[in-house]
Amino acid sequence: MPVNWRWILKVSPRLPVKLKLFMAMAKKKYIEKVLTTLVGIPDLLTCDWFNPQGCKVNSTKKDYVPIPLNAVVVKKWDNKTPALEKQVVFVTNIDIKDPFITFDRYDERSLMENKLFREVKQNWHFEHPPKKTKEGVYVQTYMTTGMKALTTAFLKWQKQQLQLEALGKQTTWKMYRRKLKVLNRNKLIVFVGQHFGIFPSHEVFMLANVPVHKTEEELDISREQLYAKYTDVPVTENS
Repeated sequence: MPVNWRWILKVSPRLPVKLKLFMAMAKKKYIEKVLTTLVGIPDLLTCDWFNPQGCKVNSTKKDYVPIPLNAVVVKKWDNKTPALEKQVVFVTNIDIKDPFITFDRYDERSLMENKLFREVKQNWHFEHPPKKTKEGVYVQTYMTTGMKALTTAFLKWQKQQLQLEALGKQTTWKMYRRKLKVLNRNKLIVFVGQHFGIFPSHEVFMLANVPVHKTEEELDISREQLYAKYTDVPVTENS
């Protein structure tokens, strides 16, 4: 199985460009142009001491072809141009027709190192397995990374829910249950023997002939209409 990898070196010197636009949504809106310029250098060297099967495996065979090394030089990174002696160079075995593939993968690697490895070590006690055995390390690894993944997923989901809430859309179980409570708080359960029914509270009061101020006027419905809704028998004065 092919292995893609890259190093960071210091070096220099040919030019794809990526332009990112940022707009701040505050009292004053503005657009910032962020420029990143890369140089791809193919066939820099070959690497005969590493291959997908392992270090130096099959390297003594006549048909063995060492892995070609390519380089990606960062000439400008988010509008910042480093000094010549401090330029960052990514050395990689993947194709560099589009140098930003290597560059963006390094961003992903940095994200894993900072958001995953460093955080699970510092905050999730990753380096303190319950037992200093192979099994103990396995348990600690699976449990820690699993819980970290679930927590990250929950936090992302929570962020999306807050965004939906800001747009006035239905979100989270708590909000959903709150909505159900609002929809059903004006209802009553009426039990008759072994039977029961759920009715809007105003209907129960009107059918029981309990006077409620301006109910018929505000709801535009009469007791006779409600009675006809639930039975074919017309309402009488003694009902």
